[in-house]
Amino acid sequence: MIWLQKEGVQSERIGSMIEHAKEQLTAADRWFKEYQSGPMLDGFDQHLNQKLAESYQAYSGQLTQLVGIAAQRDMAGLFGLNVAPAHQRMEQDYNAWRAEVNTLARLSSVKSKQAYSNMQWLLGGILLLLICFILLCWKVLSKVLIQPLNLALKHIKTIESGDLTQRVVFDTRARNEMAQLLSGLSGMQQSLATTVGNVRSGTDIIAAGVSEIASGNDDLSSRTEQQASSLEETAASMEQITATVKKNADNSHEAARLALSAAENAEKGGTIVDGVIKSIFGLEKSSRKIS
Repeated sequence: MIWLQKEGVQSERIGSMIEHAKEQLTAADRWFKEYQSGPMLDGFDQHLNQKLAESYQAYSGQLTQLVGIAAQRDMAGLFGLNVAPAHQRMEQDYNAWRAEVNTLARLSSVKSKQAYSNMQWLLGGILLLLICFILLCWKVLSKVLIQPLNLALKHIKTIESGDLTQRVVFDTRARNEMAQLLSGLSGMQQSLATTVGNVRSGTDIIAAGVSEIASGNDDLSSRTEQQASSLEETAASMEQITATVKKNADNSHEAARLALSAAENAEKGGTIVDGVIKSIFGLEKSSRKIS
């Protein structure tokens, strides 16, 4: 204001000052309206809001009036309008409003800290419950899945090693997938044991049959050797018989020749005897004639 008293109403700064003042008043009105349109704080004294709005409107009105006087370059009116009481009243109302806001802010901060603490405890409880739930799930999973799987793998390795005597022990009352797996493994083990037993029995029977066949082969070989020896003896006997038959045939031929010769001799003897008889009959007739 000192420069205005020195330079007078014809100062070139008045125009720029007035424009700046209008811009500031417009911005202040916009911000104040945005504040009023916003949500009210819980527990805030609305009387303080009302007083602040009234003092702001009064102070803003006097400032607007002051800018208008300045635009008219009315020095007497400019220095005659006293806006200090309105400014002081607004400042008091603003300080009371600010104190109430600070009080509510502190209360909100305390509530926020309490809520944060409660949230931490809540999250801690939830985390503890989650850990307990995870441990419970792990225990249940270990009992329902991991232990039966390890048991199944153990029995599979036992079966793989060729031992079919280990029984698969499981809860027959369970109806879950692992119980079905162990039940199937037990059935497979029993089937394999039965199959191996049948194969072993068949092998024993085959071994007994092979032993009998081997014994029979030995007997057959012995009998074959005996038969071969008998055949050799038979062959020798047949050679002897053949020689004997041949000799007998030769003897038969000789006997037939001798018989034929004897027959011829007998025939010759008969002829001689017949001649002798005829001679005797001739002698008898001659004797009769002589008598």
